[in-house]
Amino acid sequence: MAHTLRIRRIQVDGTTADGLDFGATLLDYEPFSEDMQVVLENPNATLVESAQFLLTAANTAALQAAINTIQTAFVDARSREANRAGDRIYLLFQPDGAANPYRSPIVDGKVAIGPEGLDWMWVGLKVEVLITWTRRAWWERADSLIELPLSNGNGTNQTGGLGVYNHDDGTAGHDNFVQIGFAGASGILPAPAQLRIYNDSGGDIGGDIYVYQAILNDVANFPHILEGENGSAGAGVTGTVQSGDASMSNGGDMQLVFSGITEQILVAFSLSSALLNAARGRFYQLVARIVPITGAINQIKLRIMITNTNVGTYAVFYLGPQMRPQTNSGNLYILGTIQIPPGSFIYSTGLVSRALILSVQCDDGAGRTIKLDYLQLSPVDGWRLYKPNTVFKFPNGKDLWDDGVEFQMVYQVPHGSTYSEGNFYKAYGRPLMIYPDSDRKSVV
Repeated sequence: MAHTLRIRRIQVDGTTADGLDFGATLLDYEPFSEDMQVVLENPNATLVESAQFLLTAANTAALQAAINTIQTAFVDARSREANRAGDRIYLLFQPDGAANPYRSPIVDGKVAIGPEGLDWMWVGLKVEVLITWTRRAWWERADSLIELPLSNGNGTNQTGGLGVYNHDDGTAGHDNFVQIGFAGASGILPAPAQLRIYNDSGGDIGGDIYVYQAILNDVANFPHILEGENGSAGAGVTGTVQSGDASMSNGGDMQLVFSGITEQILVAFSLSSALLNAARGRFYQLVARIVPITGAINQIKLRIMITNTNVGTYAVFYLGPQMRPQTNSGNLYILGTIQIPPGSFIYSTGLVSRALILSVQCDDGAGRTIKLDYLQLSPVDGWRLYKPNTVFKFPNGKDLWDDGVEFQMVYQVPHGSTYSEGNFYKAYGRPLMIYPDSDRKSVV
Protein backbone atom coordinates (compact mmCIF):
# COMPACT_ATOMS: atom_id res chain seq x y z
CA MET A 1 0.00 0.00 0.00
CA ALA A 2 1.40 3.42 -0.99
CA HIS A 3 0.90 6.70 0.81
CA THR A 4 -2.56 8.11 0.06
CA LEU A 5 -3.22 11.85 -0.22
CA ARG A 6 -6.52 13.31 -1.36
CA ILE A 7 -8.80 16.30 -1.05
CA ARG A 8 -12.17 15.56 0.55
CA ARG A 9 -15.29 17.70 0.29
CA ILE A 10 -17.94 17.32 3.01
CA GLN A 11 -21.11 18.80 1.60
CA VAL A 12 -23.71 20.67 3.59
CA ASP A 13 -25.93 17.58 3.73
CA GLY A 14 -23.07 15.52 5.20
CA THR A 15 -22.21 13.49 2.10
CA THR A 16 -18.60 13.33 0.95
CA ALA A 17 -16.85 13.69 -2.39
CA ASP A 18 -13.13 13.18 -2.96
CA GLY A 19 -10.77 14.86 -5.37
CA LEU A 20 -7.47 13.33 -6.57
CA ASP A 21 -9.19 9.93 -6.83
CA PHE A 22 -9.22 9.95 -10.62
CA GLY A 23 -5.95 8.39 -11.66
CA ALA A 24 -3.75 10.75 -9.67
CA THR A 25 -0.36 9.37 -8.65
CA LEU A 26 1.41 10.98 -5.71
CA LEU A 27 4.98 11.79 -6.71
CA ASP A 28 6.25 13.84 -3.78
CA TYR A 29 4.84 15.06 -0.47
CA GLU A 30 6.48 15.96 2.82
CA PRO A 31 3.96 16.63 5.61
CA PHE A 32 4.84 19.39 8.07
CA SER A 33 4.01 19.58 11.75
CA GLU A 34 3.64 22.71 13.81
CA ASP A 35 4.99 23.06 17.33
CA MET A 36 2.39 22.08 19.94
CA GLN A 37 2.81 25.39 21.78
CA VAL A 38 1.91 27.31 18.61
CA VAL A 39 -1.33 25.37 18.26
CA LEU A 40 -2.07 25.83 21.95
CA GLU A 41 -1.75 29.60 21.69
CA ASN A 42 -3.67 29.75 18.39
CA PRO A 43 -5.87 26.76 17.48
CA ASN A 44 -6.59 28.47 14.14
CA ALA A 45 -2.89 28.56 13.19
CA THR A 46 -2.18 27.51 9.60
CA LEU A 47 0.77 26.25 7.56
CA VAL A 48 1.50 25.94 3.84
CA GLU A 49 2.38 22.66 2.11
CA SER A 50 2.82 21.40 -1.44
CA ALA A 51 2.59 18.04 -3.18
CA GLN A 52 3.42 16.93 -6.70
CA PHE A 53 1.03 14.64 -8.61
CA LEU A 54 0.84 12.97 -11.98
CA LEU A 55 -2.69 13.26 -13.36
CA THR A 56 -3.84 10.80 -16.02
CA ALA A 57 -7.14 10.75 -17.89
CA ALA A 58 -8.90 9.11 -20.82
CA ASN A 59 -9.24 12.39 -22.75
CA THR A 60 -8.46 16.08 -22.47
CA ALA A 61 -11.95 16.92 -21.22
CA ALA A 62 -11.49 14.55 -18.30
CA LEU A 63 -8.06 16.01 -17.63
CA GLN A 64 -9.46 19.55 -17.54
CA ALA A 65 -12.31 18.40 -15.29
CA ALA A 66 -9.83 16.86 -12.84
CA ILE A 67 -7.90 20.14 -12.53
CA ASN A 68 -11.13 22.15 -12.26
CA THR A 69 -12.36 19.89 -9.46
CA ILE A 70 -9.30 20.76 -7.38
CA GLN A 71 -9.48 24.48 -8.16
CA THR A 72 -13.18 24.58 -7.30
CA ALA A 73 -12.47 22.92 -3.96
CA PHE A 74 -9.96 25.65 -3.11
CA VAL A 75 -12.44 28.38 -4.06
CA ASP A 76 -15.00 26.81 -1.72
CA ALA A 77 -12.36 26.46 1.02
CA ARG A 78 -11.67 30.21 0.84
CA SER A 79 -15.40 30.92 0.99
CA ARG A 80 -15.86 28.61 3.97
CA GLU A 81 -13.00 30.28 5.84
CA ALA A 82 -14.44 33.75 5.18
CA ASN A 83 -18.12 33.05 5.77
CA ARG A 84 -18.25 29.91 7.98
CA ALA A 85 -20.86 28.50 5.62
CA GLY A 86 -20.93 26.04 2.76
CA ASP A 87 -19.04 22.81 2.07
CA ARG A 88 -16.00 21.92 4.19
CA ILE A 89 -12.76 21.01 2.39
CA TYR A 90 -10.19 18.72 4.02
CA LEU A 91 -6.80 17.28 3.20
CA LEU A 92 -6.76 13.53 3.85
CA PHE A 93 -3.50 11.68 4.41
CA GLN A 94 -2.95 8.00 5.16
CA PRO A 95 0.71 6.91 5.38
CA ASP A 96 1.66 3.51 4.07
CA GLY A 97 0.74 0.94 6.71
CA ALA A 98 -1.35 3.32 8.86
CA ALA A 99 -4.66 1.87 10.04
CA ASN A 100 -6.59 5.13 9.80
CA PRO A 101 -6.59 8.25 7.61
CA TYR A 102 -6.09 11.70 9.11
CA ARG A 103 -7.49 15.01 7.96
CA SER A 104 -6.81 18.73 8.28
CA PRO A 105 -9.11 21.58 7.15
CA ILE A 106 -7.95 23.42 4.02
CA VAL A 107 -8.49 27.19 3.97
CA ASP A 108 -6.86 28.10 0.63
CA GLY A 109 -4.92 26.58 -2.26
CA LYS A 110 -3.85 26.71 -5.88
CA VAL A 111 -2.87 24.38 -8.74
CA ALA A 112 0.16 24.91 -11.01
CA ILE A 113 0.83 22.80 -14.11
CA GLY A 114 4.42 21.60 -14.31
CA PRO A 115 7.02 22.18 -17.06
CA GLU A 116 5.88 20.97 -20.46
CA GLY A 117 2.50 20.25 -18.91
CA LEU A 118 0.69 21.79 -21.87
CA ASP A 119 3.10 20.33 -24.41
CA TRP A 120 3.72 16.64 -25.04
CA MET A 121 2.44 15.60 -21.60
CA TRP A 122 -0.96 17.17 -22.24
CA VAL A 123 -1.16 15.43 -25.58
CA GLY A 124 -0.29 12.17 -23.86
CA LEU A 125 -3.03 12.80 -21.25
CA LYS A 126 -0.48 12.75 -18.43
CA VAL A 127 0.27 16.02 -16.63
CA GLU A 128 2.43 16.80 -13.61
CA VAL A 129 0.85 19.37 -11.30
CA LEU A 130 2.12 21.10 -8.17
CA ILE A 131 -0.73 21.61 -5.71
CA THR A 132 -0.16 24.06 -2.86
CA TRP A 133 -2.59 24.53 0.01
CA THR A 134 -2.93 26.33 3.32
CA ARG A 135 -4.36 24.16 6.09
CA ARG A 136 -4.81 24.15 9.85
CA ALA A 137 -1.62 23.24 11.70
CA TRP A 138 -3.01 20.02 13.15
CA TRP A 139 -4.37 16.60 12.12
CA GLU A 140 -7.37 14.66 13.38
CA ARG A 141 -8.77 11.18 12.77
CA ALA A 142 -10.90 11.20 9.63
CA ASP A 143 -12.74 7.90 9.93
CA SER A 144 -14.95 8.51 12.97
CA LEU A 145 -15.36 10.52 16.14
CA ILE A 146 -13.82 9.08 19.30
CA GLU A 147 -15.85 9.52 22.47
CA LEU A 148 -13.49 10.35 25.29
CA PRO A 149 -14.04 8.75 28.72
CA LEU A 150 -14.86 11.26 31.46
CA SER A 151 -14.26 11.19 35.20
CA ASN A 152 -15.46 13.10 38.26
CA GLY A 153 -17.23 12.24 41.50
CA ASN A 154 -20.08 10.69 39.52
CA GLY A 155 -18.03 8.11 37.63
CA THR A 156 -14.57 7.10 36.40
CA ASN A 157 -13.58 6.76 32.73
CA GLN A 158 -17.24 6.78 31.77
CA THR A 159 -18.68 7.23 28.28
CA GLY A 160 -22.21 8.28 27.46
CA GLY A 161 -22.00 11.46 29.51
CA LEU A 162 -21.33 12.36 33.13
CA GLY A 163 -23.35 14.48 35.55
CA VAL A 164 -22.10 17.96 36.50
CA TYR A 165 -23.52 20.66 38.77
CA ASN A 166 -23.42 24.45 38.65
CA HIS A 167 -21.16 24.44 41.72
CA ASP A 168 -18.35 22.34 43.15
CA ASP A 169 -18.24 21.55 46.85
CA GLY A 170 -17.81 18.79 49.39
CA THR A 171 -21.15 17.12 48.67
CA ALA A 172 -20.58 13.74 47.01
CA GLY A 173 -20.91 14.03 43.24
CA HIS A 174 -21.47 17.80 43.29
CA ASP A 175 -18.68 18.55 40.78
CA ASN A 176 -18.78 21.21 38.10
CA PHE A 177 -16.01 19.58 36.04
CA VAL A 178 -15.13 16.53 34.02
CA GLN A 179 -11.61 15.20 33.61
CA ILE A 180 -9.99 13.30 30.72
CA GLY A 181 -6.98 11.19 31.63
CA PHE A 182 -3.67 10.64 29.82
CA ALA A 183 -4.95 7.65 27.86
CA GLY A 184 -8.00 9.49 26.53
CA ALA A 185 -6.39 10.72 23.30
CA SER A 186 -3.46 9.57 21.21
CA GLY A 187 -1.18 11.43 18.81
CA ILE A 188 1.20 14.35 19.19
CA LEU A 189 -0.77 17.45 18.15
CA PRO A 190 -3.96 19.02 19.53
CA ALA A 191 -7.26 18.48 17.71
CA PRO A 192 -10.63 20.24 18.05
CA ALA A 193 -13.36 18.75 20.21
CA GLN A 194 -17.11 18.39 19.97
CA LEU A 195 -18.90 19.21 23.23
CA ARG A 196 -22.47 18.27 24.04
CA ILE A 197 -24.18 19.53 27.19
CA TYR A 198 -27.46 17.82 28.11
CA ASN A 199 -29.93 19.66 30.33
CA ASP A 200 -31.54 17.08 32.60
CA SER A 201 -32.01 19.49 35.52
CA GLY A 202 -35.80 19.26 35.35
CA GLY A 203 -36.24 22.89 34.24
CA ASP A 204 -35.20 25.36 31.59
CA ILE A 205 -31.88 27.15 32.19
CA GLY A 206 -31.53 30.86 31.46
CA GLY A 207 -28.48 33.08 31.17
CA ASP A 208 -24.95 32.58 29.91
CA ILE A 209 -23.05 29.29 30.06
CA TYR A 210 -19.28 29.34 30.65
CA VAL A 211 -16.92 26.43 29.96
CA TYR A 212 -13.25 26.61 31.01
CA GLN A 213 -10.52 24.16 30.06
CA ALA A 214 -7.35 23.28 31.97
CA ILE A 215 -4.55 21.53 30.10
CA LEU A 216 -1.09 22.67 31.19
CA ASN A 217 -1.45 22.96 34.95
CA ASP A 218 -1.37 20.02 37.36
CA VAL A 219 -4.99 19.17 36.59
CA ALA A 220 -5.48 16.45 39.17
CA ASN A 221 -4.07 18.47 42.08
CA PHE A 222 -5.29 22.00 41.38
CA PRO A 223 -8.22 23.05 43.63
CA HIS A 224 -10.22 25.52 41.54
CA ILE A 225 -12.77 26.52 44.21
CA LEU A 226 -12.14 28.84 47.18
CA GLU A 227 -15.19 28.62 49.43
CA GLY A 228 -16.28 31.98 50.85
CA GLU A 229 -16.50 30.63 54.41
CA ASN A 230 -12.78 29.78 54.28
CA GLY A 231 -11.75 33.40 53.71
CA SER A 232 -10.63 36.03 56.22
CA ALA A 233 -12.46 39.35 56.36
CA GLY A 234 -10.45 42.56 56.08
CA ALA A 235 -9.65 44.70 59.14
CA GLY A 236 -12.44 47.21 58.49
CA VAL A 237 -14.99 44.61 57.44
CA THR A 238 -17.31 42.53 59.60
CA GLY A 239 -17.21 38.93 58.36
CA THR A 240 -19.52 36.21 59.63
CA VAL A 241 -19.29 32.58 58.55
CA GLN A 242 -22.76 31.19 57.87
CA SER A 243 -23.84 27.59 57.38
CA GLY A 244 -26.92 25.52 56.74
CA ASP A 245 -27.98 27.37 53.56
CA ALA A 246 -28.80 24.87 50.81
CA SER A 247 -28.68 27.63 48.17
CA MET A 248 -24.95 28.11 48.81
CA SER A 249 -22.03 25.98 47.67
CA ASN A 250 -21.05 23.60 50.47
CA GLY A 251 -24.06 24.94 52.40
CA GLY A 252 -22.17 27.99 53.68
CA ASP A 253 -20.84 31.46 52.88
CA MET A 254 -19.06 34.46 54.33
CA GLN A 255 -21.39 37.37 55.09
CA LEU A 256 -19.48 40.64 54.71
CA VAL A 257 -20.59 44.05 56.04
CA PHE A 258 -18.59 47.10 54.88
CA SER A 259 -18.77 50.81 54.05
CA GLY A 260 -16.52 53.73 53.10
CA ILE A 261 -15.21 55.40 49.94
CA THR A 262 -11.61 54.32 50.62
CA GLU A 263 -10.45 51.08 49.03
CA GLN A 264 -9.96 48.34 51.64
CA ILE A 265 -9.45 44.61 51.92
CA LEU A 266 -12.83 42.89 51.72
CA VAL A 267 -11.70 39.27 52.09
CA ALA A 268 -8.47 37.30 51.70
CA PHE A 269 -7.68 33.68 50.90
CA SER A 270 -4.49 31.74 51.44
CA LEU A 271 -2.96 30.27 48.28
CA SER A 272 -0.96 27.33 49.55
CA SER A 273 2.42 26.39 48.11
CA ALA A 274 0.79 23.20 46.76
CA LEU A 275 -1.83 25.26 44.91
CA LEU A 276 0.80 27.64 43.49
CA ASN A 277 2.92 24.75 42.22
CA ALA A 278 -0.12 23.02 40.69
CA ALA A 279 -1.18 26.28 38.97
CA ARG A 280 2.12 26.27 37.00
CA GLY A 281 2.00 29.90 35.95
CA ARG A 282 -1.12 29.49 33.81
CA PHE A 283 -3.86 32.12 33.55
CA TYR A 284 -7.18 31.91 35.38
CA GLN A 285 -10.37 33.92 35.14
CA LEU A 286 -11.80 34.66 38.57
CA VAL A 287 -15.53 34.05 38.88
CA ALA A 288 -17.18 35.11 42.13
CA ARG A 289 -20.66 34.14 43.30
CA ILE A 290 -21.84 37.10 45.33
CA VAL A 291 -25.37 37.48 46.68
CA PRO A 292 -26.24 41.13 47.49
CA ILE A 293 -28.22 41.57 50.71
CA THR A 294 -28.39 45.35 51.19
CA GLY A 295 -27.19 48.13 48.90
CA ALA A 296 -26.72 48.20 45.13
CA ILE A 297 -23.83 45.97 44.03
CA ASN A 298 -23.26 48.01 40.86
CA GLN A 299 -22.16 50.96 43.01
CA ILE A 300 -19.04 49.26 44.33
CA LYS A 301 -15.71 48.42 42.72
CA LEU A 302 -13.81 45.18 43.35
CA ARG A 303 -10.14 44.41 42.71
CA ILE A 304 -8.05 41.22 42.80
CA MET A 305 -4.53 41.30 44.28
CA ILE A 306 -1.89 38.68 45.06
CA THR A 307 0.32 39.58 48.00
CA ASN A 308 2.72 37.96 50.42
CA THR A 309 0.27 38.32 53.33
CA ASN A 310 -3.01 39.97 54.23
CA VAL A 311 -1.78 40.98 57.69
CA GLY A 312 -0.13 44.34 58.35
CA THR A 313 2.09 45.75 55.63
CA TYR A 314 2.13 43.55 52.55
CA ALA A 315 4.04 43.38 49.28
CA VAL A 316 1.88 43.33 46.16
CA PHE A 317 2.95 40.84 43.48
CA TYR A 318 -0.09 41.39 41.26
CA LEU A 319 -2.54 44.32 41.20
CA GLY A 320 -5.57 43.89 38.98
CA PRO A 321 -7.87 46.61 37.68
CA GLN A 322 -10.95 47.65 39.60
CA MET A 323 -14.07 45.93 38.26
CA ARG A 324 -17.63 47.13 38.74
CA PRO A 325 -20.02 44.17 39.16
CA GLN A 326 -23.11 44.25 36.98
CA THR A 327 -26.33 42.83 38.35
CA ASN A 328 -27.21 39.42 36.90
CA SER A 329 -29.68 36.66 37.70
CA GLY A 330 -27.08 34.03 38.56
CA ASN A 331 -25.10 36.25 40.98
CA LEU A 332 -21.92 35.30 39.10
CA TYR A 333 -19.36 38.05 38.50
CA ILE A 334 -16.23 38.01 36.36
CA LEU A 335 -13.42 39.76 38.26
CA GLY A 336 -10.62 39.56 35.68
CA THR A 337 -7.92 37.15 34.55
CA ILE A 338 -4.71 36.62 36.53
CA GLN A 339 -1.57 34.54 36.30
CA ILE A 340 -1.01 32.15 39.23
CA PRO A 341 1.60 32.46 40.52
CA PRO A 342 2.55 35.87 39.08
CA GLY A 343 5.22 35.83 36.37
CA SER A 344 8.29 36.51 38.51
CA PHE A 345 7.58 33.45 40.65
CA ILE A 346 6.77 30.85 37.97
CA TYR A 347 10.22 29.30 37.98
CA SER A 348 10.90 29.62 41.70
CA THR A 349 11.57 26.48 43.67
CA GLY A 350 9.98 25.92 47.04
CA LEU A 351 7.14 28.39 46.47
CA VAL A 352 5.72 29.68 49.73
CA SER A 353 2.06 30.44 50.25
CA ARG A 354 0.62 33.75 49.08
CA ALA A 355 -2.59 35.65 49.73
CA LEU A 356 -5.30 36.32 47.17
CA ILE A 357 -7.05 39.51 48.22
CA LEU A 358 -10.39 40.88 47.08
CA SER A 359 -10.60 44.60 47.81
CA VAL A 360 -13.70 46.80 47.74
CA GLN A 361 -14.49 50.50 47.35
CA CYS A 362 -17.97 52.03 47.65
CA ASP A 363 -18.95 54.88 45.35
CA ASP A 364 -21.07 56.63 47.95
CA GLY A 365 -19.54 55.33 51.19
CA ALA A 366 -22.86 53.82 52.27
CA GLY A 367 -22.91 50.54 54.16
CA ARG A 368 -23.56 47.30 52.30
CA THR A 369 -23.97 43.63 53.09
CA ILE A 370 -23.15 40.80 50.71
CA LYS A 371 -22.73 37.05 50.92
CA LEU A 372 -19.63 35.62 49.26
CA ASP A 373 -20.42 32.05 48.26
CA TYR A 374 -17.13 31.17 46.50
CA LEU A 375 -14.36 32.27 44.18
CA GLN A 376 -13.65 29.99 41.23
CA LEU A 377 -10.16 29.96 39.69
CA SER A 378 -11.25 29.15 36.14
CA PRO A 379 -8.46 27.93 33.81
CA VAL A 380 -8.40 29.55 30.37
CA ASP A 381 -6.15 27.21 28.36
CA GLY A 382 -9.40 26.93 26.42
CA TRP A 383 -12.69 28.65 27.20
CA ARG A 384 -16.16 29.12 25.76
CA LEU A 385 -18.99 31.50 26.55
CA TYR A 386 -22.39 30.50 25.18
CA LYS A 387 -24.58 33.58 25.15
CA PRO A 388 -28.26 33.24 24.16
CA ASN A 389 -29.22 35.32 21.16
CA THR A 390 -32.36 36.60 22.90
CA VAL A 391 -34.09 35.84 26.20
CA PHE A 392 -33.99 32.20 25.10
CA LYS A 393 -33.59 29.55 27.80
CA PHE A 394 -31.82 26.20 27.43
CA PRO A 395 -34.79 23.78 27.51
CA ASN A 396 -34.90 20.79 29.78
CA GLY A 397 -34.30 17.56 27.85
CA LYS A 398 -32.30 19.21 25.04
CA ASP A 399 -28.60 19.22 24.09
CA LEU A 400 -26.38 22.23 23.50
CA TRP A 401 -23.98 21.14 20.76
CA ASP A 402 -20.67 22.97 20.20
CA ASP A 403 -19.30 21.23 17.11
CA GLY A 404 -15.65 22.27 16.93
CA VAL A 405 -14.83 19.20 14.84
CA GLU A 406 -16.84 20.35 11.83
CA PHE A 407 -16.45 24.08 12.66
CA GLN A 408 -20.19 24.46 13.01
CA MET A 409 -21.89 27.02 15.20
CA VAL A 410 -23.54 26.19 18.52
CA TYR A 411 -26.90 24.51 18.09
CA GLN A 412 -29.74 23.21 20.19
CA VAL A 413 -30.55 19.61 19.25
CA PRO A 414 -32.85 16.89 20.61
CA HIS A 415 -30.98 14.78 23.14
CA GLY A 416 -28.65 12.33 21.38
CA SER A 417 -29.53 13.64 17.92
CA THR A 418 -27.57 15.57 15.28
CA TYR A 419 -30.67 17.34 13.98
CA SER A 420 -30.42 21.07 14.65
CA GLU A 421 -33.48 22.84 16.03
CA GLY A 422 -31.84 26.22 15.67
CA ASN A 423 -28.82 28.38 16.44
CA PHE A 424 -29.99 29.97 19.69
CA TYR A 425 -26.54 30.67 21.16
CA LYS A 426 -23.52 32.62 20.02
CA ALA A 427 -20.16 31.21 21.10
CA TYR A 428 -17.23 33.34 22.22
CA GLY A 429 -13.72 32.36 23.25
CA ARG A 430 -11.02 29.94 22.19
CA PRO A 431 -12.03 26.60 20.66
CA LEU A 432 -11.87 23.59 22.95
CA MET A 433 -8.95 21.39 21.88
CA ILE A 434 -7.93 17.90 22.97
CA TYR A 435 -4.23 17.51 23.75
CA PRO A 436 -2.52 14.11 23.68
CA ASP A 437 -0.51 12.81 26.64
CA SER A 438 -1.87 15.34 29.12
CA ASP A 439 -4.62 15.33 31.71
CA ARG A 440 -7.42 17.73 30.82
CA LYS A 441 -10.15 19.22 32.92
CA SER A 442 -13.20 21.14 31.69
CA VAL A 443 -15.03 23.28 34.24
CA VAL A 444 -18.65 24.27 33.57
